[in-house]
Amino acid sequence: MMKESILEFSFNELKDGLVKNGFKAFRAYQLMGWIYKKFVFDFSKMTDISNREREILAERYSIISLEQIDYVMDAETVKFLFKTSDGNYIESVIIFAPSERDKDERVTLCVSTQIGCALKCDFCATGQLEFKRNLTVSEILSQVLLAEEFLKSRFATRGNSTRNIGNIVFMGMGEPLLNVDNVLKAIYILTFSGGYNIGARHITISTVGIIEGIERLANIPLQVRLAVSLHSPFQHKREKLIPIARKYKLEDLIGALENYQRSTKRRITFEYILIDDFNVSDEEAIELSGLLKNLEYNLNLIEYNPVKNRYYRSPSEDKIKLFTHRLKDLNIPFVIRRRKGEGVFAGCGQLGLYWKNTSFQ
Repeated sequence: MMKESILEFSFNELKDGLVKNGFKAFRAYQLMGWIYKKFVFDFSKMTDISNREREILAERYSIISLEQIDYVMDAETVKFLFKTSDGNYIESVIIFAPSERDKDERVTLCVSTQIGCALKCDFCATGQLEFKRNLTVSEILSQVLLAEEFLKSRFATRGNSTRNIGNIVFMGMGEPLLNVDNVLKAIYILTFSGGYNIGARHITISTVGIIEGIERLANIPLQVRLAVSLHSPFQHKREKLIPIARKYKLEDLIGALENYQRSTKRRITFEYILIDDFNVSDEEAIELSGLLKNLEYNLNLIEYNPVKNRYYRSPSEDKIKLFTHRLKDLNIPFVIRRRKGEGVFAGCGQLGLYWKNTSFQ
């Protein structure tokens, strides 16, 4: 019998399935606690469940849907290579940053949602890979749980939480809003109070601008954050970087975001990769001011990270200063996100090629 991953089930689905198979309903709470609070992924170690029930669970269900193959790390990041059951590979990244509120580090996990990516963004390493398929709910959740297991083995748990990860960003390999059903179900499971219990406001979904997905997010109760890859206020330049922008025109995208904001009252983040001689002129700054004038937003400026087979480069510090001074003059709210993980190709736009052509036995 093919085992189902228990991670595919929400709490209510798990409870109903267990009751149907003769278990007491409270076993669902226990299982959620073992998996999502204690990060125990072996039924035999769940000691408050009877031996016979543990055997039945192990016969019917698996837990983790990925195998950790390798990892590399530097002072600020840890990048994982995971293998799926059908022999494909994905990457996830832990990012460490000083907390603004206390002395502890802020720990963010960057999660992948697809194997490869069909969108072929010109600046992105993942875009050079063949798109294979969407990740399942259990494969998305396995990235989070395996990252927590890694952190648990190396660091003390932070504060009163059983978690080390404080923020989750769906900014890894793939376009989250082209796998929106599985992404949203994973988020509902992660925010369940009896399990992982992360606040929805600590979760960000990033998109290149899939309008149907944005409309979907406008109508859900979860208060997740939305980030949009903008990279230029000009349609022709966006099309060069993001080919699917030919389908989702800037005018239509901004209209969808204005509707989203009216529905949710939530501020939007725009991601803006700084590319030399491409998108850091006065003209860009002025156009940004007009394009975004009806939105409440933050502009994240990200220095371009080198990608194999691509010939873009980051602007000089002087050019960045000139551009940011112009943004200030125009009252555009921005933050400069300095490079992290560049040495292990864990930075923005770099996932997918580090282990390519490496043989794993």
